[in-house]
Amino acid sequence: MKEPKLLTEGQRNGLIHRINKRTKEVRMSIRKLVEEWKSFCDDGRPPRDDLLSHQERCAEIRGGLRKARSRLAELEEGVINLRNGFNGRCRGKECGRPIGIERLREVPTAILCSRCERHKEKGTVVVKGHRGTVVVHTDTPHVS
Repeated sequence: MKEPKLLTEGQRNGLIHRINKRTKEVRMSIRKLVEEWKSFCDDGRPPRDDLLSHQERCAEIRGGLRKARSRLAELEEGVINLRNGFNGRCRGKECGRPIGIERLREVPTAILCSRCERHKEKGTVVVKGHRGTVVVHTDTPHVS
């Protein structure tokens, strides 16, 4: 398999454009959720007949807002990284390989290559040793 290349300036600008488009969508989503919160949950008068479903719906809206705000922060951080010259090199410990434009088009906020992302999800760390690559399980003790 061919090694991915680092980002060109044009690719970086294209990713910024993609992220900005997603950012607008997330901001619109947040506005709608805030409006729904104001009209449904923040009027001070929960319905007497169905209080439980009212509370559940308000909890759903709160959860949606939390998730959307987290996504917005992630997108904004992605733009900052790209504007500050992020070139698509993996920031995984001991990695530094190019992430690849295909992955970045799919996940424009990615700072880890697919391999390092998988290890992060599994709770393992990839370390380059003098005899090759070693995978260390972070939930088990290991000897250096």
